[in-house]
Amino acid sequence: MRVIRNRPEWERAKYVPGRSVVTIGNFDGVHRGHQALVERCRSLAAPGDTVAVVTFEPLPLALFRPDQPPARLSTVYQKLDLVKRLGVDLTWMIRFDRRFASMSARDFVVTVLMDRLRARSVVVGEDFRFGRGQEGDVEMLRSLGAELGFDVSTVASVCEEGHRVSSSGIREQLAKGNFAVAERWLGRPFRMEGHVVRGAALGRKLGYPTANLRVRAEPCPLGGVLAVFSRIDGGPWLPAVSNLGRRPA
Repeated sequence: MRVIRNRPEWERAKYVPGRSVVTIGNFDGVHRGHQALVERCRSLAAPGDTVAVVTFEPLPLALFRPDQPPARLSTVYQKLDLVKRLGVDLTWMIRFDRRFASMSARDFVVTVLMDRLRARSVVVGEDFRFGRGQEGDVEMLRSLGAELGFDVSTVASVCEEGHRVSSSGIREQLAKGNFAVAERWLGRPFRMEGHVVRGAALGRKLGYPTANLRVRAEPCPLGGVLAVFSRIDGGPWLPAVSNLGRRPA
């Protein structure tokens, strides 16, 4: 899978040799709703078409609410790996900054979908919004498609027991400790990544081995004290306790 990140030449580059089938979204967690969007793209793609995902980093809410950024369900690298596993050919990670947020809906379509990705079909959710101040909706996208030469296909929300599967909903389920529900909505167990960092070595004084992990995706959707299993270097799984959150001062 080819990955495009914002760089100085992005405004004049073309990213596909032919035409593309594109879906757009934050793709945090790459849950079953996101998977349905990509599946529709693959079903619409003709031989030679590029299946493309347009996504944003950081998440838009992190720009507009820096004091209350949304918890992350996946790191950037987890997101790219999960999207790749779905059979995507190209992922364009657009830096979501004030400049990009001020782009009009029409300019987004012309610049991103047509000039750079040469879209033949665009796949979005039924509640899709885009452009400055979320001025664009599905009907506007269809109108622009008819004018500029691409089709628009919508995918209904994926629902589980009457609830719409969404990144925000999964964050809520994880915060409540409903791990089985989160797993069904994600289509896989929730996974966090981190690396061990040096701490104050207090565990040695208590007589219990401890490890301090710095979580890569922050803010973390989980918090509190959890009963867990742990192992070292592929050894046996042993009962343990995990404290997720900031160490008290």
